[in-house]
Amino acid sequence: MAGGYTTPPTDALDDLRKQLRHILTRLSPLESATGTQKAELLRTVIEKIAQIDQLVHDAITTHSYTRPQIDARIAHPGHIAATGHITTAGDLTAAGDITTGGNIATGGSLTATQNVTAAGTGDFAGGLRSVGAYHTRVTGGGSYSAAWLHSDGRLGQAPSSERFKQDIHPTTLDPTTLLNAEVVTFRYKEAVENLADNAPTVLGCIAEQFHDNNLGFAVSYDENGDPFSIEDRPLLYALLHTFQHHTREQQQTITDLTTRLEHLEQTQNPPPH
Repeated sequence: MAGGYTTPPTDALDDLRKQLRHILTRLSPLESATGTQKAELLRTVIEKIAQIDQLVHDAITTHSYTRPQIDARIAHPGHIAATGHITTAGDLTAAGDITTGGNIATGGSLTATQNVTAAGTGDFAGGLRSVGAYHTRVTGGGSYSAAWLHSDGRLGQAPSSERFKQDIHPTTLDPTTLLNAEVVTFRYKEAVENLADNAPTVLGCIAEQFHDNNLGFAVSYDENGDPFSIEDRPLLYALLHTFQHHTREQQQTITDLTTRLEHLEQTQNPPPH
């Protein structure tokens, strides 16, 4: 264990005890009753050998964690720092930061009360949640962009720069298509299950209705090909296109009416001869 004493294998301790007892047996006949310095040294050695079991026990106790201490560190490890990958079969929880120079992968969820930093990727079968992200503002300066969730679970960006696009052509979208979109109010089933009558009413649209009315360009589909959600950006661009189309039509109508009005005025009030 990092930062602690690793208990030697039981077989190794037994071998050590046998060797020390063998040395004790060989040293005992050498002790004389003359009280010489040699005898005193031998007695000291014999006493230390006799205390070896207690010394080993005390050393292990001093430099090792107890079972409750181990359980507490596993439950609340504090900061986790690794130069390589971090992989767990279940949940990964830290009372502080989680930092690694490689990838983070868990079979469950990832929970950290502070920062999570990985130089590689993060794979969390049980989901990823940031308690502080909802209240964190990014408007203090610098650039920021929306994060998109790919169907394979990756978080990333969807750039709009021409550098990332090809086959660029003006759209031929029929402006009247959006007239088929129906705006509704509804409540989410999960919210009703959790909050009952207190579940909020939401303003929005229905993905299946968009799909059935040739608005599939604004629909996201699940792995079975069924309508799942409505994407805001394509819908926004379609609205922009429709607004531009109707603005041009209105401008043309105004120009035509102005021309007709001028013609009528000239007819009704011809210039004097």
